[in-house]
Amino acid sequence: GRTPLYEAVMWQHLEQATQLLDYGSDLEIADNNGWTPLYSAVLQGHAPLTRLLCKRGAFVDKKDKTSQTPLHYAVSQGRQEIVEMLVDAGAD
Repeated sequence: GRTPLYEAVMWQHLEQATQLLDYGSDLEIADNNGWTPLYSAVLQGHAPLTRLLCKRGAFVDKKDKTSQTPLHYAVSQGRQEIVEMLVDAGAD
């Protein structure tokens, strides 16, 4: 389901997302599509949130229901800065 962290990322609230992570929010809880908060940040092209989630240890190679990873979406949307962040964080 959509957790408070997922909602904060979806609405691009960097400060709230940071606070939720500081309080131990789980980075890997996915919605019905298999999307974690990292997917939400990537799909919106929000570099600061993507950077935050990567630095906090988000699993960058998690596949969604269609077997796509955040990197696939970043590449398909032409989001070079986010592609580089994901690769630097270990995405294949």
